[in-house]
Amino acid sequence: MRWLTLGLVLAASAAHADVIDEDWEPPECDDVPCPPGSMAVAMGHSSCPSVCAPNMECESHDACTERYGEGAQCIPTRFCVGTAYGGNSMSPEVLDNCEPAGPCGTGAPDLPEGQPAPECSEVRRCQPPAPPPASSTPARGGCAGCSTGGGGGGVFVFVVALLALWRRRVLAF
Repeated sequence: MRWLTLGLVLAASAAHADVIDEDWEPPECDDVPCPPGSMAVAMGHSSCPSVCAPNMECESHDACTERYGEGAQCIPTRFCVGTAYGGNSMSPEVLDNCEPAGPCGTGAPDLPEGQPAPECSEVRRCQPPAPPPASSTPARGGCAGCSTGGGGGGVFVFVVALLALWRRRVLAF
């Protein structure tokens, strides 16, 4: 049992979330217009941004600068925040503007059973600095952190450990 556990731990390092072919290119993505205090996010790995998610809540510009870089500001925001669902993930989603006493989420999709209704959020949030001017090439989705190789060391160590165990048992008889 001990060897099986060791083997599983060592072999896990060989696992890959994605295997990318040499001819893979990120998808071309349309811009997602988001209100100040939110930003476009993708609901899946290597997919295009499809929803606006609220940025970090803040009390001062300094907190925003630490997270979003020089020029980020802490601004007042008021929008309806619900939950976006995509595949096996869920994320906060900015649905629309809201009035403090009014309805929230007029553009909200049907909610899965037992999920909370969207709420009007009126807090100060970080606004990152304006991005550099857009180039003539379209925005692209990406695969941040994907690996295309490596990770086979765990399998090698596992096989060597099994051979050593087998040799030890054969020599014991």
